Amino acid sequence: MSSPFYLEPSGAELSALVRRHFGAAGFTFTPKAGGMFNTTGLLELSDGRRCILRCAPVQHGLLLPFEANLMQSEAVFYRLCGEAGVPVPRVYACVTDKKLLPRDYMLTEYVESVPLSAKEITPEERSLLHAEAGELSARWNAVRGGCFGRLADAAAGRGFDRWADFLSAELEAVSRFLAPYGVFSASELCELRALPERFSALLDAVTEPELVHADLWEGNLLVTPDHRHIAAVIDGDRSLFGDFAAEFAGEWMTSPAFLAHRRPLGEAEPACALRQKLYVLWYRLIDAYVYLAEYRDPKACAWSARCVRRLYRALSAAFFS
Repeated sequence: MSSPFYLEPSGAELSALVRRHFGAAGFTFTPKAGGMFNTTGLLELSDGRRCILRCAPVQHGLLLPFEANLMQSEAVFYRLCGEAGVPVPRVYACVTDKKLLPRDYMLTEYVESVPLSAKEITPEERSLLHAEAGELSARWNAVRGGCFGRLADAAAGRGFDRWADFLSAELEAVSRFLAPYGVFSASELCELRALPERFSALLDAVTEPELVHADLWEGNLLVTPDHRHIAAVIDGDRSLFGDFAAEFAGEWMTSPAFLAHRRPLGEAEPACALRQKLYVLWYRLIDAYVYLAEYRDPKACAWSARCVRRLYRALSAAFFS
């Protein structure tokens, strides 16, 4: 599947980038396979140094508002995690001036590792690694922010005092972007935008902005070559300050080993499971736009839309019961 966002830097752009950050040095650039959004690759210098280059998407006109500042959010996430003792790559540079490249880019430490999703990791190793990942995620969820919102916006003073207001802004934006595609009717989008207000009492129980990775799955957890420990947590570009329960809205990291080392959702407060349904709907609504407009995958978009409608019915039943 192709993506309109992925574009490797030209040789001239890479040469200028290396000169700016490393001086006169030979180099090779090896793109990372499977990229759909950011363009990521290994930059190897002739003196033996290695780092990861991540370039933000092209085709800016298709991006959702929060997707325009992913590099800044990722840099803040890495800084906060590092301060909390969570292993993350060191950030060498995060450049947003558009002078050298016509898009944001980031240079980070290369971490010798394999992703937790690698097939060669045994079930026994995976269980232990999931347990460690649960401990680490609880550690970064314990980091508090001064407001709610995506990390780049919070750092720039564009955060929200209420969690419900942040969710309203997110649902309004994605609904506006989805409207021209006819995936949902105008009345459906209106009902979806109204959800944070309908559930405001439920959402206002969330008073502390907690650090959330917001894209936590095995591919974003790097493991040491011996498969014994988590080497680094990566791809924190969608991170935010919000309800820790939003960490599970992707419905990926839900193994017993992972959850055993976390604050249990059901025990944290009785309303948490209901909030979780709202968060899953929020993620699936974003997915519907991303799959159709960005990744151009109508089948995946249709699946996301079905999930949104199913969750909306479940939330409505809970709201009116």
